[in-house]
Amino acid sequence: MGHDYNAKMGHSILRYKVRLYDRHFSWLVITRELYTKVVSHFFAVLKQEKQLLELSDFPLLRALETICIGTREMKKNGEPPKYPLPEHLKVPLYFRRSATNAAIDLARKKAAVQTFSEDISENELSHIPMVLYQGMYRSFEESTIELKLYDGSRWRWVTYPFTGRKLPEDAVRLSPILFLDKKTAWLEVPLSFPVSDIRTVKERMQEEEQIMAVAFPDVDVMAAAVVLQKDGEELEYRMFRGGKQKEHQRRKLLVQLAKSKESRKRGQGTYREQYTGNEGLQENRKLYQKLEDINNYYTHKISRELLNYCQEKNIKVIVVPNYENSIEDYRKQCNSD
Repeated sequence: MGHDYNAKMGHSILRYKVRLYDRHFSWLVITRELYTKVVSHFFAVLKQEKQLLELSDFPLLRALETICIGTREMKKNGEPPKYPLPEHLKVPLYFRRSATNAAIDLARKKAAVQTFSEDISENELSHIPMVLYQGMYRSFEESTIELKLYDGSRWRWVTYPFTGRKLPEDAVRLSPILFLDKKTAWLEVPLSFPVSDIRTVKERMQEEEQIMAVAFPDVDVMAAAVVLQKDGEELEYRMFRGGKQKEHQRRKLLVQLAKSKESRKRGQGTYREQYTGNEGLQENRKLYQKLEDINNYYTHKISRELLNYCQEKNIKVIVVPNYENSIEDYRKQCNSD
């Protein structure tokens, strides 16, 4: 008979990336630049009205709208707002609200580290994520999405096909985030997945009969798992190996890197030698990428094997006990042998 976890229902958020097809890229750039200008305006207002940061998020948002946009009553009476947006910054409601929240978030972060009095840099502005609220996107289908973009003179809807990881049907799609890099555009899509049980480990230990404790020695045994009864009795264990194979592959690449670097040191002076050196630099980048790929492969491999083992034993709780000490003790034992 299953447990009733209705009181502990929750959700988890995962982010998927999809790449937009090359279409009207200049409009994406113009829209992003406009977003940056609106964020800058609201941030400048917050520097003048620092006391507003004492408000919680929604009252602060409304206060900024009042002093920058005005209310219906103010417009009816012909009363101008205190810090009006410049005429060229006429933007849709949800575009403006996204920029307002971005400015609030930036102001709170800078206030927390006591740098709020400093001017906002171009680098900071370029790294502010452009969140697309509903109203700035629509018709979010399996492989297309419509975005509301500014072309320099007016706002228009543009349909963008996209490629990438398939978005799960059982997840709720939240506001996507637009990123631009040179001539490439992509969306980072937060997905909300339902979670039927969000009890803490302490709470779950009162219900579950077994748990799995895991340590990661990172020698040949990349993960050591022990199945325990909740009273601490050991039932069985399993070692997940592959460290020697991983290290063998890494050492081969490190030898190639050392040879490549030595070759580049010797190849300086003439045009021919400089050209050869540039080729060597590209080769080094490929080798570093291969090293990263090896690390990622074994990380995912061991993670998948651990999860499969949990499914095999019907274990729902994984515990990593005293992580650093367990690894240090293991290394000391290996060194003493």
